[in-house]
Amino acid sequence: MISDKSTGLFKDSLPKLPYLYSLTIDSSKCKLIGDETLKSLAVCLSNSQVQKISLNFALCDKITDNGIVSLLNSMSALRLQSLELSFAGQVSKLISSGHCDKITDACFDGLQKVLYNGKLLKRLMLEFPYCSKITDNGLNTIKEALKFTSALEYLVVNFEGCEKVTDHSVNYLRKGLKHMTELKYLMINLSYCKEITDNGIGYLHEAVKDMKALEHIVLKLFNCKISEIGLGYLKDILKSSNSMETLTLHFEKLQKEIAKIQKEFIFKKRFVAEKNP
Repeated sequence: MISDKSTGLFKDSLPKLPYLYSLTIDSSKCKLIGDETLKSLAVCLSNSQVQKISLNFALCDKITDNGIVSLLNSMSALRLQSLELSFAGQVSKLISSGHCDKITDACFDGLQKVLYNGKLLKRLMLEFPYCSKITDNGLNTIKEALKFTSALEYLVVNFEGCEKVTDHSVNYLRKGLKHMTELKYLMINLSYCKEITDNGIGYLHEAVKDMKALEHIVLKLFNCKISEIGLGYLKDILKSSNSMETLTLHFEKLQKEIAKIQKEFIFKKRFVAEKNP
């Protein structure tokens, strides 16, 4: 089994690859991996020229904020073009295991430093599903840093099942989105965040309605407090955008109202609705 004791391989192998451009590590389900592994990797990354990083730590229950912050701090001087930081895995296992119980808003301190140097970033994926200790303070920490990611073309934000995430988080995200003039793809998953309401959709509407490059939006809002008012905001996004190709909504309620919107935009713009999680 892979554990902190066996991951000295980072120290041995990565320094021998000084021109490594892309790094992908999927440690999901490796329950024996902890902060020592991440700190070992951090030492290697700080002296590298890596530009694309993809990391998945789903169900790595020994990892804490300290390890994540150490790792992210090591990336802050890199000229990153792509960063994927994920704790996503099979939803039923995430819920039953209480995974990420050592991951809190504090890890966003390290992420903030990466984003302040994010002028070359084109792809950013942040996935913290069912991380119960993540709150609005997470996005509040990085809201100013997001302004430095104006070159982003692809953005995924996943806080599914984070019940302490509310409309305030969408407002903080809004402040960053307004600066992402090159953004083409946006996916936001707030399913089972029970304090997401029409106000949150209003913040999103304000941010994206005038984004000229945006082509695809995916919104996952199962079990959120969205009414016809929220759907009206989404309808206005479709009306006001000339670049939008698809708006995909994952939502289980108001099916008659959604069908009316689909019918209205069937020939002009594609509005896709999914009612099953």
